[in-house]
Amino acid sequence: MIITTTPNDLNTAFKTISGTIASIDETTQNILFKKEGSSVVLTTTNYTSFSKTTLKCSCEGDGDFAIEYKRLSMWLKAIGKTTEVTLTYKDGSVVAKSKGSKSKLMFPSLDTEKLPETPKSFSSTSRVASIKMIRALI
Repeated sequence: MIITTTPNDLNTAFKTISGTIASIDETTQNILFKKEGSSVVLTTTNYTSFSKTTLKCSCEGDGDFAIEYKRLSMWLKAIGKTTEVTLTYKDGSVVAKSKGSKSKLMFPSLDTEKLPETPKSFSSTSRVASIKMIRALI
């Protein structure tokens, strides 16, 4: 899967889901990037709540991946002002590239099959306000 977006759109999505990112274990520190139809959805969990938002981007190909929130957000801060960010998932790794600063970084991806499933009540819940964030207590 190849995702092309702007740092601003990625940071906006991060702000929406950041409330459920925790340091409990590997799963709670990662963001799941999942293709749903023609959209890419970002999901996080801290085991008591889930967050989900749609990333404003273009996407080619298939393949869900999960990468560490902290490392990706630090990289976004480090690249500074740039017009475009590309995340390319292939063979269990994600390569992040920025167009303006010509920065490139590789992130390992978690096995998405081992991540907890989104509760059925979460996926059927309507979107809340304009930030499109949903939290469902389990």
